[in-house]
Amino acid sequence: MRNLRYAVVLMGFSSLALLPALGLAHGGEDHSAPQTVLVQGDAPQRLADGQVRLAKSSQLALQILTQPTRAQSARNAIELAATVLQNPDYPGQLAALQDGIVQAGPDGLPKAGMPVKAGQILGYLQPTDTLLDRNNQQAQAAAVAAELAVLEDTIKRLAPLADYNSRNQLEQAKLKRRGLIKQRQLLEQSVQQALPLLAPATGVVSDVLVRVGQRVSAGQLLVQLVDPTQLWLDVSWFADAAPVDPQAYVGQFSQGLPLVAMGQQREHQRLPLYFALPAAAADQPTLRLGSLLNVTVQYGDYKTGLVVPRSALVRTVDNKWQVWVKTAAETFQAIDVSFTPLDATHVLVALPAPHHHAEGTPADHQHQPETLVLDAGMRLVVQGAALLSQVR
Repeated sequence: MRNLRYAVVLMGFSSLALLPALGLAHGGEDHSAPQTVLVQGDAPQRLADGQVRLAKSSQLALQILTQPTRAQSARNAIELAATVLQNPDYPGQLAALQDGIVQAGPDGLPKAGMPVKAGQILGYLQPTDTLLDRNNQQAQAAAVAAELAVLEDTIKRLAPLADYNSRNQLEQAKLKRRGLIKQRQLLEQSVQQALPLLAPATGVVSDVLVRVGQRVSAGQLLVQLVDPTQLWLDVSWFADAAPVDPQAYVGQFSQGLPLVAMGQQREHQRLPLYFALPAAAADQPTLRLGSLLNVTVQYGDYKTGLVVPRSALVRTVDNKWQVWVKTAAETFQAIDVSFTPLDATHVLVALPAPHHHAEGTPADHQHQPETLVLDAGMRLVVQGAALLSQVR
């Protein structure tokens, strides 16, 4: 009886072992056909055709933003190196009028970064003369003093007289006395008094090139002033032909900068273009005198294309540029693009050429899949494009 019970249990296990084989073995089925893989959850997924599936909740979490593309008119642009310089019409250099020794002003010598007003005393210059020059000046002063004493006696002698000739001589003597007094004052100033160094314009002290007690020569630069509201950009243009109606764009300003001057002679193949910065440049810490930066110069005629923000561009591993477009509610696809820079924040992508099927083209060729190109009306990813490229 016990042997019969063991036999029944073994038969039962044998039947269970055969169940998986019975469930998989069905005659006539093609097990080599690909099966659809269902994506579950909100995790980002790279599909077999290269598209990216991203659930709405993930789009919200990653802050994916899109905007429709539209055709616009724009001009050719190129990114060039530029240097910030002072408007040459600004008189910001203070030089010595003659040889002398620098002396401190009422508040000492000016310091770099200190604002000053036109006519403000920045220091003094004590003239330095040779022994011969000083002796000559003293001799001239003595001669003027002697002549002035003679005139004083003449005036005293002619004052009591009342005839016409005496009064005429008296008036001439008084006029000559006033001239000699002025001459004596100038001689005394040249020998004794220091000359004030006055700020030539309103601005900010950029550099002080001398120290107290330093001996300077005539024409030597003493103080350099700048005006942050009067700045230019010196842009280096290297193309063979000069640009037509150029405008420069800097990232801090949305409006184009006007061209104020263009060089007529090249130096090392460089043609200088000068653009005026707005007065608001004084509030930009990156726009200081001598700063180097890159600017975008637009020139030439307007062209029609798709204006794309630079935030939508993504560089691939093979050094190509791509953008991402939204093809469905939760599906995105990458598109290779080539572009021309427009300004600091936008580029121009050419519109695709219209596609026409030639007559007599075989049907199988007409129905071949075409490469997707960026066109007007597509939903372009303008924020978070780099995150889509990282989905695997």
